[in-house]
Amino acid sequence: MLDIVVAEAVRDATSHALCESQSIVEKKAVINHVLQLLKWLLDARPAITGWKTTAPKLKEGGEWLERQVVKMIDRSYWRKQMGGWKEVAAAMVACYAMTSKTELYDLSEFIVSRCKYENDDLHQRMHAREVRSAELMHEEPPLLHTVHRRDVSSEAKWTAIHSFLTSNNFEVLLKTTLLDLEECVHSLTPPTTVVDKLKNIPKPPGYKTLEQRQEEERMVRARELAEDEDF
Repeated sequence: MLDIVVAEAVRDATSHALCESQSIVEKKAVINHVLQLLKWLLDARPAITGWKTTAPKLKEGGEWLERQVVKMIDRSYWRKQMGGWKEVAAAMVACYAMTSKTELYDLSEFIVSRCKYENDDLHQRMHAREVRSAELMHEEPPLLHTVHRRDVSSEAKWTAIHSFLTSNNFEVLLKTTLLDLEECVHSLTPPTTVVDKLKNIPKPPGYKTLEQRQEEERMVRARELAEDEDF
């Protein structure tokens, strides 16, 4: 499965996704999608039973897997929750292809620097306004650090995401998990170690389990139903 990473279509999709010339909005979308891939893997519930039937299908599904990996990289794939082992394998390969490139972390670092610049610029303008106001009132002008620095660009959020990406070695984690999966496919050994590793993937900032999200959705539906009845 790791050989799919070097397939031309996958390499092209990865290079395009991590292109430096894209807008800040696109850069953020790429990072968010990598986080989504990790969330899909955390939420995945692939079955271990019937592995002797599943394994040969994975072994023979190279072309399908490659197409699916490309879709996951270029963001043309979307599911609320992944299904079986083919989708899980494709998500692991796609995530490995992205996290193994230094360009991903360059994008993340650029986003943080852009957010910091926007907040610093606003902070300096607010300080200049306070200084002008103090001068008009013949008061002592405030120092820059005494003026509240607002976070209008989600700097804290993107700093946390950058720290999360750079402090966890996803390239090694996903590579070893994929190697374990390949071994299970060839030996027909149930992939219990793979399932355990998927459960222990580092959780992105703000991650909520599938069960927590389902409970939130249930509460929203219940509140909407109550509001409809009141109306």
